[in-house]
Amino acid sequence: MGSISPITLSAVRLGLAALLLLPLGWCVFMPSSALWLSKKRFLLLGLFGVCSYNVLLYLALQTSTVINVTLIGASMPIWMLFIGGVFYQVKPSLLQMIGAIVSLLGVGIV
Repeated sequence: MGSISPITLSAVRLGLAALLLLPLGWCVFMPSSALWLSKKRFLLLGLFGVCSYNVLLYLALQTSTVINVTLIGASMPIWMLFIGGVFYQVKPSLLQMIGAIVSLLGVGIV
């Protein structure tokens, strides 16, 4: 059986999620929506944030083991708190710290 390319897998996954969520968020596409005014910004954030991350994650699976990629993905909340604190001087909230600890516990269990 053939394999699916990482870009195709990511596109299908995001397309399916968009179709499932469209009934809940259709009002965002109305010209009167506050988000519609910043549509270019959100499209770029989605393209470079979500799409690029998923494609790079799937590409990493071609050269690394599943466990390594999973551990890196599970440690992302900790890295985001670290980057936010170092580069943007953002102090994490209690809930963010709890989430990072839960994520770290998951990495430790694996």
